[in-house]
This record gives sequence, structure tokens and C-alpha cells, in this order.
Amino acid sequence: MLQGRRKRLLLVEDNPGDVRLFFEALKAAECDADFFSCAEGDRAMESVRSCAPDVVVLDLNLPAVSGHEILAQLKADETLRVLPVVIWSSTCATDEIKRTYLSGASCFVSKPLTLDETFESVREFCRIWFLRASLPTWP
Repeated sequence: MLQGRRKRLLLVEDNPGDVRLFFEALKAAECDADFFSCAEGDRAMESVRSCAPDVVVLDLNLPAVSGHEILAQLKADETLRVLPVVIWSSTCATDEIKRTYLSGASCFVSKPLTLDETFESVREFCRIWFLRASLPTWP
């Protein structure tokens, strides 16, 4: 645990089905973390500040403010730039993947196509980000 509290995950995703699927996969993985979600790109920064996540999982294709813009805002903020951001997107385009890494993304995961692959991907996410990785703290 970080600073004596449970770990926190913020999913920024506008598709309610994908949010529900991610949440169900977290439960199935017995991921010991608090789960928060935000459906609107223009409210993502507010959500980050209010829930103080340890990791942000960010879709790129969001209405109003894109995932690329949110990533840029996070990395431009002196306090938030240390926050790990995992891109979770349906795109597999090489240029999009490269663009996110150049913008400071910590990881890029293409959304799996099947239910089983999604559950396995989220299980791996929990293992890596909440059991293996050393995460920074921020106010």
C-alpha cells in the first residue's frame, strides 16, 4: 500500500460497456484497489485531482477533450507528471502508439478483442502496476 492507503485506479473511458467490463475484470482478478471512472475527457483533470489515483488508465478516443490532450495536460502539470498513465485504446496504429510514448505515456495497451483476453489483460495490469511496480507518491 502507498502511504498507508489502498491503491487507486482511475479509468478515463466514455464507453459504459468498456467501463463495466474493466471493473468486472478487476473484481475477477481480485485486484486490491479502489476503482474510479470518468466518462468525459473535459472532466478528467478534475477527476485526477479529486480521487488522487496511483495509476490512470486512459482511452484516447474521448468526446470533447481527447486522451492525447489529457495526457499532455497531465505531463505539463508539475505535480501530476509523475503519475503513471497507461493508454487503453482500441487503436493499434503504430504512429498513435509512438505519439503517446513521446508524450509521456507509461504504457500502451490495445484493448483486447475477446472477453477472455480482456480479463487476462486486466489481471496482468494488476500484477504489474499494483504488485510489481514501485509507484510514485504525489500530493
